[in-house]
Order: sequence, then C-alpha cells, then structure tokens
Amino acid sequence: MSVARLARHLENQAPVPLAEKVVKLGTELGANVASAAASTSRRYSLKRYSAALRQSRELVYWFRLAAASAEPPDPATYKPFIDECRVLADLLTQQCQLIHEELQGKGGDLPPVFQDE
Repeated sequence: MSVARLARHLENQAPVPLAEKVVKLGTELGANVASAAASTSRRYSLKRYSAALRQSRELVYWFRLAAASAEPPDPATYKPFIDECRVLADLLTQQCQLIHEELQGKGGDLPPVFQDE
C-alpha cells in the first residue's frame, strides 16, 4: 500500500487524527517488514513480522471506523484499503507461522502464532 497515496486520499475524507493514525501505522508497518526482511536473526524477523501483522490488523479497524464515521457512511471508498490490509495480514501470518515452525524445529521455545480472522 502506498502510504503517500493513502495520505492524500484521507486528507479530505477522514478526521485529521484518524488520517494521522493511519499514516503512522502504515509507515511503521513498512518499516517493520523492511527490518524483518533484512534481519540475520530468525527470532528478530519473527518479532518484526508479528508487529507488522498487528499493525495490518489495526489498520483494518481504523479503515472500518473511517468508513462508518463518514457522512454518509462510505464503505465502498475504504474497501480497497481494507482488502489490501487483509491480504497483507494473511501473508504476514503465513510468514510468521513459517518462521515459528522453523524455530520450534530447532528447539526454540516460542508461543504459537494465532490467526484471528
């Protein structure tokens, strides 16, 4: 997702605090994915991918809130953003599960990764 494109869209569509929250989450998500991909430690990668997963799910919440709070409610405008975040969450869930299984196979003592949707 292009955070710049999203910021332009939200400037006139959503309350300022909501737009700022979404842009902040979007940039943090991207930074976490980049950090995880560049990491040499699988545990650190899992931690960063897990953080990005939480952020992608939180973005779905904020987009749903923006759609519901628009006057009149406007779910169609936010659907592409919600769908993209859900696809990203699915990919991140798979990545977290793969790393988690790899670390468990090496004797790592890690809690299970859950997918909540």
